[in-house]
Amino acid sequence: MTSFNYIPDPEIVGFASRLDNALQSLAETASPAEMASLVEFVSGRYLLSCFQDINALEGSIWIVDELGKNLVPIYNSGIHSDNFVLKFKQPIYQGIISMVFATEMPFLEKDIENNRKHDDSLDKMLKLKTESMAIVPLFYAGAIRGVISAINFSPDSVQPEKSKNDYEHHILNTLQSSSAVIGKLIDSEMREICLGKRE
Repeated sequence: MTSFNYIPDPEIVGFASRLDNALQSLAETASPAEMASLVEFVSGRYLLSCFQDINALEGSIWIVDELGKNLVPIYNSGIHSDNFVLKFKQPIYQGIISMVFATEMPFLEKDIENNRKHDDSLDKMLKLKTESMAIVPLFYAGAIRGVISAINFSPDSVQPEKSKNDYEHHILNTLQSSSAVIGKLIDSEMREICLGKRE
């Protein structure tokens, strides 16, 4: 690869470093409610399209709270979103979504009911049943900040030429790609806040 014949301006380099620090500080202190507003603004329609693409009943974005003790849902595409978004708290040491947050590894489970790591507290709260779930980590501001989950996808709707194994790869690949895009969108909006261009 050919390198550019360019000497970076020390002031710009220093400013970039300070901006990165400001971005990290904002990410660590922003409340779930503030992040919910930002995520809905930048990626609501994009997420809905993603969940439809993998034939998921619904999906959510969860972020770790300011105390680092819980994952809080800040976005959900389903009809029950008003009942638990910004209201439910998932302890970071409990459940499958917390496992993904801790390991930073994607996870897919087709039989949630028989997975001992599944915490059904939210199911009981909403009086619903989660049958299958896919979760991927969400990174922004230079670190893992939460996860994206999709539930009750429908492998029966897979096109004949695709195996169910292919479909599972499609689910995780789609969610991971979407998570990367959303992370960049959040970074962009948070930089605007740090620069005073957005409230």
